[in-house]
Amino acid sequence: GVISTIGSQVSLFAMTFLSAIRLFGVWRSDKIQSRINRNSRLFTGMSVLMIILFSLIIAIVPILPIPEIKDFFVSGLTFSPDVKLFVGVTSKKEVFAVIRQYFGRTRIPKEGGKLWSWDTMINLVKQMFSRDGEDKEISITKLGFYGNDGVCLFKFFVTPEDPQRLFVWAILLINFIYFLTISV
Repeated sequence: GVISTIGSQVSLFAMTFLSAIRLFGVWRSDKIQSRINRNSRLFTGMSVLMIILFSLIIAIVPILPIPEIKDFFVSGLTFSPDVKLFVGVTSKKEVFAVIRQYFGRTRIPKEGGKLWSWDTMINLVKQMFSRDGEDKEISITKLGFYGNDGVCLFKFFVTPEDPQRLFVWAILLINFIYFLTISV
């Protein structure tokens, strides 16, 4: 997912950069052509570096190991098939509702009116299924940003419940502006 995002973003930004150079060349077509000098090479090199850096940032942000960012880019959980309480991919709200019903309001730690982190919720769910002395632990898998639909691609299709929808819409808006620039 990261590699395909880097490739597509570099391609889009490079095409935009080339379109801007073409537009600048048409605008200055009445001037005498000048030779490539050190400043133009430095500008081109810095532009290519910025294109690669910006593409890397877009691609790597969803997989950063920072706890808040890591938690933000998890779309849901899947549980082992023997857990009949959670079927398919469950969202944070669904898991939270089950935990609240199971533990009641008095035994759940407060977090200032917001939903807990995924790790806190996973620990509470594991307490629900303690297995009464069995060593067998339930399997819980986090559904990440790039592995959302069974293929490791950027998550362009979001629902209103997805926590990453603003990030995705911001990237789509940036890409749309760049596509408009290319088409000019």
